[in-house]
Amino acid sequence: MAMKDFNFKQFLLEKGERVGLYAAGGIALLMIVLSLFWPHKGLLSDSPKASAEAITKVAKDKKDQAGTAGPGTLAPSDAEKKNLREVDPQLQKQAGSVAQDPNAFRMLFALFAPRDIPSNKRQNPSILGPEEFAASVWAAQISNYMVKNDRGEVFVGILRGSGKHVKRGKNDPFRIGDIFNKGGKPGPGGGMPPGFNPNNRGTPNGFAPPSGEKPGSGGVFGDGDKKNLEVNWVRKDEVPPDATFARDLLPKRMVIVAGSFPFRKQVELFQRALRLENASQVVQETLTEKDNKKGQDVTLAGFRFVGFEVQRKTIGPDGQVVLGPSGSEWQAIDFESPDSEYRALRTHVLFEDSPENPELAQLLWPGLYMPRPVQIPLRASGSKPYPDVEKELPKIQQTLTEVAAKEPPPVVARTKFDMGSGDFNAFGPQETPPEGPERAAPASGQAQEWTPPSYSVLRFLDVTIQPGRTYEYRVLVKMANPNYNKPETEVANPALAKWKELRSDWYPVKGPDGQALRVRVPDDLHYYAVDELTMLAAKSQKEAREWRGMNWNVPRVPFPDRQAVVQLHVWKDQFELTRGSQTVMFPVGDWIVGERLFAFRGEYVGLKKVHVHVPVWSPEQSTFYLAGRQPRTLSRDMRPTEEMSFLDIRKAPILLDFEGGTASYHRGGAPPPPKGDEGTTPDGAAPAETSPSSKATPVSEVKQAAASELVFLTPEGKLVAHSSAQDEDDQERKEREESYSRRVAETDGRPEVPGK
Repeated sequence: MAMKDFNFKQFLLEKGERVGLYAAGGIALLMIVLSLFWPHKGLLSDSPKASAEAITKVAKDKKDQAGTAGPGTLAPSDAEKKNLREVDPQLQKQAGSVAQDPNAFRMLFALFAPRDIPSNKRQNPSILGPEEFAASVWAAQISNYMVKNDRGEVFVGILRGSGKHVKRGKNDPFRIGDIFNKGGKPGPGGGMPPGFNPNNRGTPNGFAPPSGEKPGSGGVFGDGDKKNLEVNWVRKDEVPPDATFARDLLPKRMVIVAGSFPFRKQVELFQRALRLENASQVVQETLTEKDNKKGQDVTLAGFRFVGFEVQRKTIGPDGQVVLGPSGSEWQAIDFESPDSEYRALRTHVLFEDSPENPELAQLLWPGLYMPRPVQIPLRASGSKPYPDVEKELPKIQQTLTEVAAKEPPPVVARTKFDMGSGDFNAFGPQETPPEGPERAAPASGQAQEWTPPSYSVLRFLDVTIQPGRTYEYRVLVKMANPNYNKPETEVANPALAKWKELRSDWYPVKGPDGQALRVRVPDDLHYYAVDELTMLAAKSQKEAREWRGMNWNVPRVPFPDRQAVVQLHVWKDQFELTRGSQTVMFPVGDWIVGERLFAFRGEYVGLKKVHVHVPVWSPEQSTFYLAGRQPRTLSRDMRPTEEMSFLDIRKAPILLDFEGGTASYHRGGAPPPPKGDEGTTPDGAAPAETSPSSKATPVSEVKQAAASELVFLTPEGKLVAHSSAQDEDDQERKEREESYSRRVAETDGRPEVPGK
C-alpha cells in the first residue's frame, strides 16, 4: 500500500493513544540512558573526592594568582576602573527605596474579574453606616447633683427641713461652677474632683444616690413643704440612707444628631459572613476576650457595637472653614477621654440619664447611641424631655410603623454580658439595655420567627459648640469582630481572627434629601426694632393696658424724637446677683428678654442696668423663681425684679441712627369752590364771603404709628439695619418672647427671693 493511500487520520483515531504512549516511553528511556552513561555524569561521574580536589586546586590557583600579581598583570586599567564605578541608572532606580506610582504600571483592563474565594468557613462582615440624619440645637438644663470638694473631702448637698422659709442668700456656700472644677478655679464645668473614681459609675469616691431614689426622676424630691427646705452639706460617708439629694441646674447647649442605621441589613451581613442559619443566631453569638484588669477571660456578645467616631468641620460666621491645630478641616470630637466635656457632663449627673421615649427605645441598641444627661424637672411631672429628633427621619418613622403593625413573638431577655473593662462608656447604657420586643433575642423555640427591625437609631451629642458657628459632621461605626480569637480551623483566613474591632468607612452626615447637613448654632444675642407696648396698642388698647412687660409705664418722653425703643434677647448661662461686696452666681440657662429698652443716637445698647424679671433655679424648691425684690410701692406688676446689664462693652452695639416710630401729617376740610371773574361761583351762587358754607374746615395735625428703621454698628465694625415692619413678624423672636413670658408667669407669686 502506497504512503499516499495511508489514512493517517483514521490511524491516529484508532491507535493514536498507543503510539503516543510508545513515543513517550521511548523518550523517557533515552533520557534515563543518557543521564546514566553521559561522560562525567551519572554512573560515569567522578568520585566526590576527586571533584573536591579539583575544586580546591582551582581555588588555590586563583588565590596564588591574586597574591603574586604585580603591577600591570591582573590589576584593572583606569578605563576599566571608571566603567566599574559607573552603575546603570535603571539599576539604581530599581534598587532605590523611592516609592513608585502604581498608576504607571496599571493595566487598562483587568485580566480577571475579582471575586471572593469560595469558602465554607467564617468571614469578617462589612460594617455599614447611617443612611440619613436629622439634627437639632438644644439648650439643655442639666439636673446635676450638688457635690463639692473641700480640702480633699467630698461633701454632698442634701435637703433638710429648716423650720423656716429659706432665702438663698449671699452666705450660701454653694456656687455654681465649684462642682468638679480644675485647679480650684471658679467658673462653670470642666474637670473632676480629687478622688474621682471612673471605674465606679463615675461617682466621687464611690458616692452614689441611694436605691430609693429613682433614676431619671430629674430632681422631683420630697413630699412636704418645699418652702421649708434648705441645702445642708454633709461628708460623703455621713450621708443618711434616706437622704434627699439637692440638685442644681447646669446650663449646656448642644447639638443632637440622629441617624437611621440599617440594622436588619447589618444582621444579614453577619449571618452570611458567619455561615449562620438565621438572625437569632447572630445576636446569640459569643466570643472570649482577655480582661487585663481582672486577669481572666470574659465572655462577650459577638454581635456588639463598640461605639463610633465622629469628626467635625467648623465654619465661622464669615463662611470660612476654621482649621484645627494640625491644619486639617476635620477634627475629632472627644467622647471618652478624661478631658472629654461629654464625660464631665455625665459625671455631673452621676451617669443618670434622661428617660428615653418608649416608642423609640425599642430602636436603641447599646453602643450605637449616646445617652442624654438628665434634665431639671418640669414642675412635678418628671424631668424635662429632650426633643425627639429621631422622629424627623423617614426611615425611622417607617420602622416604627412596621414594629407597631406586627405582634411581637415570645421573647426572652438578651444575655447580659459582662463588659469586663469597667471604663467609661460613652455609647449606650453601662448596665442593662432598654427592654423592648425588638431588643430581645427570641427564645430557642422561636428562633426562626425573630425579624430584626429595618433601622435602628444612631445618636451622638456635640456639647462643645459655639454660638454663631456652623458645623458639618461625619461618622465611622465600630463593631466587635465576631471572629476575634477564633481557632484557625473555623475562619477562612487566620488573619481574620486577629482584629479586635471592625470599622466602617467614613459616612458624611446628610439629611433625608441627600444633601450635606449643616447645623448652625444661633447667636446668643439678638436685637430688634420692636416696641412691644406700641405694637399691642395698635391691635388692642385693652391688651396694651393689661400688658405687664418691662417699662410698661415708661413713655418715650421728654425725648420722643431722640430715643428709639429696642428689644434685646440675650442667652444667660448664669446670673450674677450682687449684694454689697458679695456676689452669688445663680443658674438661668435660658433666654432673658428686654422688651422695652430706650437708646439715644450714638449710645451703646444694653449697657445700662435696668429692672428685669430673671427666673433662676432653686435647689431647695426644685423649681424656678424670680430673682430680686418686689416693688416697694403698689404697681400693676408686683413681681420681683432685679437690675441687670444685658450686655457688656465687648458685645454691645451702637445705635447710629433711626427714623420713624410716629408719623404726623396735617388734615383739613374740603377747600371752597373757585370764584368766577365777577366774584361768584360757577353755579351763580352768592359770593363766597357772604355764604356760610364757603368757610374751610380748620386744619388739624394727625399723629400715627409708623414703622421704625434702626441702624446699629456692631463691635465687629459691621452696619446692621433693622425695620420694625419685619422684626414684629419674626417668628423666632415671637417664640423666644412667648417662652420667656410663659416662664416668668409660671414663677409669679413666689415670695422666696434672694438677697432680701
